[in-house]
Amino acid sequence: RNSKMSSRLLDKEIAVARRHLGTRWHSPTLRNAWGIECHNWDTTLSGLAALASTSQRSAAASGTRAKILALQPQLRGFCASAPSSSSSSYTSTSSSSSSSSQGTLNLPPPPSKSKPSNEHLDGFQHHWIESDCDDRMLIYCGVWKNRSIHRHRGVVIYMHSFGSHVHDPRGFEENIMEPLRHQGFGVIGFDGRGQGRTGKAAASFGAIGDGADRLDDLGTVLRFAQQQFGNTPLFLMGHGFGGTEAACFLSQRSTSEEAKAIKGLVLLAPCCNVDNFIPMILRVIIKMESWRGTTHLNINDLFNHAALSKDITDARLSGKNLKVLFGTVDRDGSGLLDLKEFERALNKELGIGLTHEEVVATFNRFDDDQDGHVSIEELIHHISAYHPEDDYCLRTFKVETDFDWFTRTLRPTEIHVPILLVHGRNDKIQRFCDAVKFVRSTSSADIKIAAFDDLRHGIAMDMDAPIVFKEIQNWLKARTS
Repeated sequence: RNSKMSSRLLDKEIAVARRHLGTRWHSPTLRNAWGIECHNWDTTLSGLAALASTSQRSAAASGTRAKILALQPQLRGFCASAPSSSSSSYTSTSSSSSSSSQGTLNLPPPPSKSKPSNEHLDGFQHHWIESDCDDRMLIYCGVWKNRSIHRHRGVVIYMHSFGSHVHDPRGFEENIMEPLRHQGFGVIGFDGRGQGRTGKAAASFGAIGDGADRLDDLGTVLRFAQQQFGNTPLFLMGHGFGGTEAACFLSQRSTSEEAKAIKGLVLLAPCCNVDNFIPMILRVIIKMESWRGTTHLNINDLFNHAALSKDITDARLSGKNLKVLFGTVDRDGSGLLDLKEFERALNKELGIGLTHEEVVATFNRFDDDQDGHVSIEELIHHISAYHPEDDYCLRTFKVETDFDWFTRTLRPTEIHVPILLVHGRNDKIQRFCDAVKFVRSTSSADIKIAAFDDLRHGIAMDMDAPIVFKEIQNWLKARTS
């Protein structure tokens, strides 16, 4: 991809490819890891081999070239069934059923659904639906149904936050969507354009597109929900920018048939003031980087992980960094951490800021034998463990992403449906006061604000998830009885 790429970088690319080849995850993840499209494998691999052979580091280049050529037949066979980014044929597939269409979109289902238990077999399906937007993009949808009841109480349309996706391993599926299904609600979650499986299938990972296009996508999902669940009441639920996007739909498309079908709006720490989310100094840096020709920035530059979750596993630290971190607090060099050392690592070194009770609860998760010590080696293995769904979370975002579109188009007075706002008062990513100001400026006559002092922006990613689910469950039940 770059004529100046060194042999070391090529080795890193190959290591990434080999890691993915060792799993059942095929072309989309692999294609994104290399930054190329599957139908150009022959050309690209030959180019990489030639590049390696002309590298200034000839000895290393020779080994790199051999590795590339050895991978070539594996990669061709691995991606033989991969869909072209220009293909428009698709089928709706599920773990319990599939329907025929003109073709097949061969993207893998979530790992927990690949070999489903009876519970998942009865309750989960995944579908590909074609957006009404001009580009006819295929949208990935996960559908949770409760097969033990004749009629669902309601249907929740979940919209993930920026950079996340429906099956983000950090907790929303486990802590919100599955429990709602057990309480008699249907749930539909979809990956927004440029994100998750939707972005991988379209070879546009990281490009979230125009705001109006995203609203078209949501309208398509709402009609799909009505096809799946009939005239069951629909509720929009969004986290972070997903909540903001849901509010934009209700304010801009308030006269549409899809908006009229919405009976309520659940906002989970929504972004209601982009100026506070992206401060002026960061905007200046982004502008300067764009002048330098930078196209993407690390998504972690937008926030501190300690503000996102209380769970150390959500920090996404590498094994190397964790080894340094825990080695710093391991004063006796035993390779074991006691509670005091563990608390220092979390609060002093990482700055997560847990209470003593929360530290104890976290420590007990890792102290399997309850002997008062946890192994650093086992800690690193658990915390840095690779999860296949991590590949569908954005790591970078486009410098040209128009975040201001949300606040430019929000018209709160056009929103009339009941609203539940769940937010942490000290949320350091999306300010609580901005969200409260927004919901109180709507035309809704039914507003509930559930505020918690120490709730992080991740909402359902850590030990506070049960209290969040309880608020959502009670609010939905009260409006579907």
